[in-house]
Amino acid sequence: MTDRRLAQGEETRRRIADAALVAAAVDGLEGVTVGGLARTLGMSKAGVFAHFGSKEALQVAVVEHALERVQGRLFGPISELPPGVPRLRAFLHAYLADIADEETPGGCFFTAAGSEFDRRPGAVRDRLAGIQRSWYAFAAGDLRASQRARSGSADEGPPDADQVAFEVVALAQAASLAYQLLGAPEVLDRARHAVDRRLDAIEQRHAAAGSAPADPAA
Repeated sequence: MTDRRLAQGEETRRRIADAALVAAAVDGLEGVTVGGLARTLGMSKAGVFAHFGSKEALQVAVVEHALERVQGRLFGPISELPPGVPRLRAFLHAYLADIADEETPGGCFFTAAGSEFDRRPGAVRDRLAGIQRSWYAFAAGDLRASQRARSGSADEGPPDADQVAFEVVALAQAASLAYQLLGAPEVLDRARHAVDRRLDAIEQRHAAAGSAPADPAA
């Protein structure tokens, strides 16, 4: 196969994934069908199917496409920030703003898809679970980095970093669900306030720990 044909095939695959992501925002990931995509794109069912081979493979490809989008829209703008609470705060604020973006209806794709597939074993659920764990790891890593920067220590940081990470990620994801159901902007305002209050408390604690005098007996 020539480079040109490979490039054309990749472009077609991306067009299909784009259309599938839009469809998933309205109908859910399970509602994305080969026939529906074929009609939307003016392709044959066989032409759509040939790029993925199965519905599950198509769904996994949509998950990966959604992740690529998030990495560009949310992680891209904070890529120059050092790990720490300010970076985590910036990410969560961007996440909440993205929920209300009319260009990406349906709120957080991963929260919605996770609700669909939480009891359905398979490749889609496994990938979604892995992404969810990566959110927690990212948040906990920034919390630990902030503590290390304050204390000048190379230890693992606060013992409750995993707990706080779970809380702030859960707050943001709950806001996505509530906003889609209620359509009320104050939902996102309250979520931002809750996230800020939790992270402010962490920063204050880190600052206090960093300014504490060293124990001469240590």
